Amino acid sequence: MKKLKLIFLITLFAFTSNVSWADYNKGWNAHLRGDWTTALQEWKPLAEQGDARAQNSLGWLYSNGYGVSQNEKTAIKWYRLSAKQNWSKAQFNLGVNYEYGYGVPQDYKTSFKWYTLAAEHGYAPAQRRRYTMSATVFLTDLVACYNTIIKNNNNISCANNLIEWMEIPGDPYWSQSDGRKAMNKLGITQEEVERATYYIALAPSRGEISREIKELNEALNELSNIFN
Repeated sequence: MKKLKLIFLITLFAFTSNVSWADYNKGWNAHLRGDWTTALQEWKPLAEQGDARAQNSLGWLYSNGYGVSQNEKTAIKWYRLSAKQNWSKAQFNLGVNYEYGYGVPQDYKTSFKWYTLAAEHGYAPAQRRRYTMSATVFLTDLVACYNTIIKNNNNISCANNLIEWMEIPGDPYWSQSDGRKAMNKLGITQEEVERATYYIALAPSRGEISREIKELNEALNELSNIFN
């Protein structure tokens, strides 16, 4: 009897899974035709049942206002539910939203986190974005640290936070292209980067040199190859 129950449950799961795929594909084909009403009708029930694909796709509909009133906050809600199930496209979409401030406060570090998760789950477009975002966070912190050192009598403690953004664990340094994209995004000139880099690199000679600062100083010396 137990064996028969197990077989029944396995069969039921397989049938339900096939139905789910069929319904999702109906929505996908409708979206390809621009039939947003049908796409919404097919995806919303699946999303409410916890289907990660449908949750991400429903978020996309809300983000773009297809078949529904555009609502970035509702889009974020569905992206989060999907991302929690490690759906890489939803994680990538959250990265985009945090990068540009769609439906959430703009936050480059949180954007980097979501791009990294998406990349780790095999979503190729997230890989390049995470490098550029790492460079963006670094440059933001670099200029902020420079201003802090100037205002706080050469207090260089802020420099300890910079080293982690110079290199992503397990990956090579971000490229000159990533650095340039980050500079353009932030409106930072090469002169500003060079001034901040030079000043922070000299900062250890004006205070106690920690191991992190030594590593940072070595890393900063390589910046000339990235931003020049």
